[in-house]
Amino acid sequence: MKNGPSLFSILTVSTLTLGCTPDDGASTGTNTESSATTIASASASSSGDPSASASASASSSSGATSDATEATSDTTGTEETMTTTGFAPTVGDGVFLYTGSGGDNYDTDAAALESLYTNAGIPVTRSDVIDGDVSAEHGCLVLLNPRDSLPAQVVDAAQAMVDGGGRVVFQTEHSGYGGHEIANAVLEGLGSSLRSLPESRSGWAMVDIAAAPPLTDGVGELSPFFVARVEVGAGEAIATLTGEDWVVIARESVSEGEVVVVTDGSMFGYSLDSGDNERFILNFAEL
Repeated sequence: MKNGPSLFSILTVSTLTLGCTPDDGASTGTNTESSATTIASASASSSGDPSASASASASSSSGATSDATEATSDTTGTEETMTTTGFAPTVGDGVFLYTGSGGDNYDTDAAALESLYTNAGIPVTRSDVIDGDVSAEHGCLVLLNPRDSLPAQVVDAAQAMVDGGGRVVFQTEHSGYGGHEIANAVLEGLGSSLRSLPESRSGWAMVDIAAAPPLTDGVGELSPFFVARVEVGAGEAIATLTGEDWVVIARESVSEGEVVVVTDGSMFGYSLDSGDNERFILNFAEL
């Protein structure tokens, strides 16, 4: 008896091969949905030659593996994009100016800020008390250099703001005038790596502005006066002293929103109308 393949083994190989043959009309790795559909809906076709079927099987397996890999990669990328950009903010469109805990001091002028937003048609609240979640009506919480311990309601409001896709702005001051420890404790609690440092650079600060939309939209010049410094960590520098690595303003994404640290109170009062300071502060309301 010859030692060639039995009829049963030939039929078995052919049968297995036919079940692995992909749809001829599918494209390879060019469209995630098409590739996934091709793999999922592979159909059988007839073949009379066992060796041809075996060859087709090997080719089909290789093509299916490639398609599956590319489809997985494409789909994973899409899911990550949707996770990052698909969140719809649940916060309001107003700005809350928090002046409590010893804030609204030195060169800061909360009343002038309130007028700025009101005249621009932006809903604004100025208060030294936060009672409950303010994110339903406001999309930005501005902490105007608080130097005393913050009530739990303020910390909770900051957390709710970023969780809802909003923005929390920390305004500090140069050297020992800024509430750096207060700001840094909240920043750490929110999961941010930004830190306000109690350093000082006197006089008018010339800064280079990095594109950071929407905060820098329409902003060509910023005019801070006496500034502290931001440790950027994993964040993003917005304004840096010209020719130096001294960061004056920075931001970082946390939860579904972002935090911003501005180490100068003059921009919020004394030099509010200098350069494009007003435009920059109005942009706090843009999400």
